[in-house]
Amino acid sequence: MNQPKFFATKSGDVLAALICGNGSLSCGGQAMEYLNANTSDGASEKHVPVVEMEGGTLKVSVGSVFHPMTTEHSIGWVCLVTRRGWQLRALPVDENPVAVFAVARDDSPVCVYAWCNLHGLWKTEL
Repeated sequence: MNQPKFFATKSGDVLAALICGNGSLSCGGQAMEYLNANTSDGASEKHVPVVEMEGGTLKVSVGSVFHPMTTEHSIGWVCLVTRRGWQLRALPVDENPVAVFAVARDDSPVCVYAWCNLHGLWKTEL
């Protein structure tokens, strides 16, 4: 399974693409840029996804100390990539930044992405 590639506009629109050809992407007349995922955070690890796997359930908490979840600054979504595909969970701003995924017995997790509306894309390899 190819990992999704993420693109964003300056206004914060994000696109996940599974297959990328040549050319440029745009949304609403704005150019979209490829997002390189960050993997470490010097500010007390509030952005890096933390993963716990128990049986067929994978729980992702964003940050070893929970990331803030306000309208102004929040984690919008978490994406789990597995050998066979990917799953995305949108996170409400009034709850802790936690997402729970079911992983089939014949599948296995590869990595997890989290999107911060102010600080961009974050990734944990599994």
